[in-house]
Amino acid sequence: MTSHFSHDDPVVFPGQTGASHAHLYWGNTGADANSTARSLQETGNSSCEGGTTNRSAYWMPALFNENDEAVIPESIFVYYKSFGGAGFDRSTIRPIPAGLEMLATDEVQGGGSWAFRIGEHDGDTEAMIRFPECLAVLGNGEPILSSSDNISHLSYATIHSAPSGCPSSHPYRIPTVSYIVRFGVPVGSGWYLASDESTATKGQSLHADYVAAWDAGTMDQLVECTITARRSCEFPGRGQLPERFDTPDGRRIYRYSVMLEPEADRTPFGTAIEKFAR
Repeated sequence: MTSHFSHDDPVVFPGQTGASHAHLYWGNTGADANSTARSLQETGNSSCEGGTTNRSAYWMPALFNENDEAVIPESIFVYYKSFGGAGFDRSTIRPIPAGLEMLATDEVQGGGSWAFRIGEHDGDTEAMIRFPECLAVLGNGEPILSSSDNISHLSYATIHSAPSGCPSSHPYRIPTVSYIVRFGVPVGSGWYLASDESTATKGQSLHADYVAAWDAGTMDQLVECTITARRSCEFPGRGQLPERFDTPDGRRIYRYSVMLEPEADRTPFGTAIEKFAR
């Protein structure tokens, strides 16, 4: 569920406060422009189930309605799965390394528009983003966690690269991370993303970011679940969220773990959050 809105992007603009278009964040509640792999691992609460066993930072461009108001999602789901074609060997899936930075765009090797979709869910606008699952490695086989262009250490898997599905240039296979974020905004209305150059091209700039900061033992369980292809996994500490998003007047607006209260204001900040920081 939502953690905060911010004009920061610690992957693309590290150390540069307010340098980006507006983002919707969830996960680590302390994520900002100065966040590093180490700071995320060691500090901050979490808006994810399981609390601080998962201090990862997740973000995407904020979605604005036709009144230029930043919208809080109805629900946010993050999936860790595995996809593969004939000959895919699930045992090749490795833990997501702490500190891994991922920028999901159609410029990543093997990517394309298929990984970034704006769809409809009961009339609402729903964003679906799939991250690359293959990492380049150092000479000793250790995965590379970042790159100067933010994407060259990443690649999408292909069905033609058995057994891991990864190209030889990026042989380290991790679980596939994907976001499904639903906004209570009619899909046919005048909404737009903060990253869109104009409302005429709404949604075409869809992308997302991720920095991994999992408890190591919990990540091992996640990988084991992915390898054994179980549909649903339970982890220690899972339950109601330790951190809940508060509106500016102090009201808590989420029911259970992922749902907004029916009467909650979906745009509690009004037009105070702008596409770009002043």
